Amino acid sequence: MPDRLTLDAWHADFRMIEDTRAIPPLALAALDRFSNGSESVFVQCHHGEDVHNWEIERDIFLSLEDPFVEMPEPFGTIEIFPRGVPWFMLNRDDEPLIYVAGSSSLIHALDQSCPGRVITLQLDDRYY
Repeated sequence: MPDRLTLDAWHADFRMIEDTRAIPPLALAALDRFSNGSESVFVQCHHGEDVHNWEIERDIFLSLEDPFVEMPEPFGTIEIFPRGVPWFMLNRDDEPLIYVAGSSSLIHALDQSCPGRVITLQLDDRYY
């Protein structure tokens, strides 16, 4: 592990590989808690010039360890957000990182539920 674990250090030290994008069960539980009873999750997959839109029930989406394999287009840039809830996930098929934006409470819950697997972006990190 690098001395200071940042997104830049992770990219430099570990390189990029295509891998499963499994979401740990405790992280799924945290996302569920912060979904405020939303019924649907919307997914938009950008693959080349194609755009695929998908809607799935929140409880089904959050019960899948790797929801990306169920998507109509699991490659490209994938944006995920529940209806009316202020959290957002982004994944690119060329890296195994899943970016999550949300309240500080959600990010703290993810960090606590997945120790050593959450990298909090710092102001000096480059955006990938």
